[in-house]
Amino acid sequence: MVESSGLYLFLVKSTANDLWLIQAASLFSSPFHMPDDNELLSLISQHISRMNIASSPGFDTITPTFIKCATKRVPRHNGRGQENVNVMAPHIIAALFNMLMTQARVPRSWKEAKLTPIHKKGPVTNPGNYRMIAVSGTLYKFYANVLRSIVQE
Repeated sequence: MVESSGLYLFLVKSTANDLWLIQAASLFSSPFHMPDDNELLSLISQHISRMNIASSPGFDTITPTFIKCATKRVPRHNGRGQENVNVMAPHIIAALFNMLMTQARVPRSWKEAKLTPIHKKGPVTNPGNYRMIAVSGTLYKFYANVLRSIVQE
């Protein structure tokens, strides 16, 4: 159980299909609400703009560069010049994240991570002198950040 600003999160394992679900219980009178499509789209767009394109992809092989730079040049609303509009957020990612949040599940393939040993100090032949770094998939990291923002608001 984790408490985050008055919201308790419970991690529950569903034995039927081996899924880990997050159940939220609020201590306040206002219930937890899922964001509507416009709120989710705005939140995803904010997270896309903050993405680090130098981070490594996991097993999903989707690079942050692909998500962040999938833009299309369109005329501005005021008619002066053009602007880049991300085509991934409104059409694909928002629909996917909305479906996952509605079903309260995370795809099994997103739970895999690349483990890389990093040498700390001492002889390189001693396995105890290494620490492991886990690199999760890009979509999983992105989904987790969006979900954290929703829960913390």
